[in-house]
Amino acid sequence: MRAALGRNSFDRLRSGLTKTYQDTRLEIRKVSWPSREETVRLSIVVIVLSLAMAIFLGVIVDGLFFQLYQRLLGL
Repeated sequence: MRAALGRNSFDRLRSGLTKTYQDTRLEIRKVSWPSREETVRLSIVVIVLSLAMAIFLGVIVDGLFFQLYQRLLGL
């Protein structure tokens, strides 16, 4: 009796995983993938904005905190 229940559970699990895999493949086929040029262009935008934020946070904000720190210590 237990063997039959175990086999049935395994079959349900396998069919569920198979269905999930098939559904995933179908959805991925529907995706509108960007072109190579668009991917390169958007990657450059991300890199430039990241560098701009790094400069802003590293120079301006750090400089302001350093000035505030000096004024608090009275140097």
